[in-house]
Amino acid sequence: MNRLLSKERGIVASRFMAKSKLYRKHRQLVSSSAGSISGDIPRIKPCDESLYRGVPLLHLMRGWTIYNVFRSDYLVANSIKIVKSMESTIGRPLTEAVLRASIFGHFGGEDTGEQLETKVEALTQRKMGVLFSYTSEQIDYTPTTKLSTEGHRELVEAKCNEVCRNYLKSIDYAARYTKGRPPLVGIKLSAIVDHSILDRLTSLLNYSDKVFMSLSTSSNPDHDLLNRRLSLKDAPCRSEAVCEALTKLADKNPTNETVDIVDWQNHFNVEKLDQLQLLLEEKLPGVERPAPLSQHKQQQLANLMKRLNDIGERAVTKRARLLVDAEQTYYQPAIRSFMVHYLMKKCNTKHPVVYDTVQSYLKSSHQTLLLSHATVKKNNSVYAVKLVRGAYMDEEARLAKEQGYENPVHDDKAATDASYHRNMNYLLSQSDTFVFMATHSNQSVIRTKEQMNTLNISPRSRRVMFGQLLGMADYVSSPLADNGYLVYKLLPYGKVREVVPYLARRALENRGAIESAQIERELLWKEITQRMFRR
Repeated sequence: MNRLLSKERGIVASRFMAKSKLYRKHRQLVSSSAGSISGDIPRIKPCDESLYRGVPLLHLMRGWTIYNVFRSDYLVANSIKIVKSMESTIGRPLTEAVLRASIFGHFGGEDTGEQLETKVEALTQRKMGVLFSYTSEQIDYTPTTKLSTEGHRELVEAKCNEVCRNYLKSIDYAARYTKGRPPLVGIKLSAIVDHSILDRLTSLLNYSDKVFMSLSTSSNPDHDLLNRRLSLKDAPCRSEAVCEALTKLADKNPTNETVDIVDWQNHFNVEKLDQLQLLLEEKLPGVERPAPLSQHKQQQLANLMKRLNDIGERAVTKRARLLVDAEQTYYQPAIRSFMVHYLMKKCNTKHPVVYDTVQSYLKSSHQTLLLSHATVKKNNSVYAVKLVRGAYMDEEARLAKEQGYENPVHDDKAATDASYHRNMNYLLSQSDTFVFMATHSNQSVIRTKEQMNTLNISPRSRRVMFGQLLGMADYVSSPLADNGYLVYKLLPYGKVREVVPYLARRALENRGAIESAQIERELLWKEITQRMFRR
């Protein structure tokens, strides 16, 4: 029997000796790049002995099974439909039990923040922090026959207030449990307001940009939005009200006869709704004008501003950092305006409290990044970014095809990777920016470390942080943490039915990273077999 076990261990060892070359290269690169910046950062050996220390065997087997499920594009793409089908077949309680024992348990597994302390302590032992993310799906105002319109509106506001309270609790948990590093909390705007508000505000903001384009001039017709300027006193307005507004703006700024898009958006944004809606007086040929917000919608907007104000103040008080999701493109102009024209101006006066999210899979991501940075800089605030690839590519492609406009997402993974690295290079090259590198890509992490090394940015610098989902890419997270980089594991928690759609999007986002998933499966299987056949 001992001979058989020895033979089996030999087969397993030889199988993974060949397949783990990329992982060993990653650990070697982490060690060498860290050591070249700071001599007191300990080097690590290119092995994975401590990668899964403290993780029970059953949890390893669960993780290996989940990663094999992720190999199926069909199962990943249809995961939400499958969950709904299970609920209708075997009932919600049994479905939730299955999810708790599988995907929910692997990537989060808790309903409330109070239950996270054990996992936070375990990650602290591994030199990692936690990005607390109370997960709730977007609030949808869809009147039903069961409730009156007013009753449904009250229900929506009650749900938004409940999520806001949970975000405030999340900030408290992060501040209480996080030691020796900035507490991090993730929030989502469409979870604290009826999402139609974001849609309507996006339409108003897009129309505002079109008005600027129609009234501004450029010496080069190929110049993009960032290079155009508008004469405040001589703009060819069609509306007397808009001309009068621009004249008043010029009188307030006598030294500036012209404005660029940064100045324009600083004056016409979500915080200044009356000014923003005034631009609807300017009729543009061939362009449909959006409708102004109703009194009810304006009240919803005011409620959202109050919630954001409460969340921002709590984060400042607790010295926490807020990472705000970008969501879909039809919400992004509104979300971005709330970030750069309101929350950052309010909270990022001295330190990076609010982090905007830049989705690098969008073709416009770099221009948006440059515009946001210029805006925050002009407002004398600190610019902070969570840099991601993006999680809504299938939905964006489908909507573009259905509505007949160009797909806003890059055509392939290579273009998205190039965009991600271009945005990363820009952010690191600007000494006044802070960046949270949210990526499971081994190659992106290596590129970031190399750029940090080139720019002499210490791994211990709080300017740059790395983040991966709990239960994913430990082979990336552990070497970084062991070498002094600030690493966080995103820990989604909340109701099972709210967390699972979020996890499904993360799976969709990462299904293209075949190399990453393969390494994850191999390392898990190696650990499982070593434990099972260990004497």
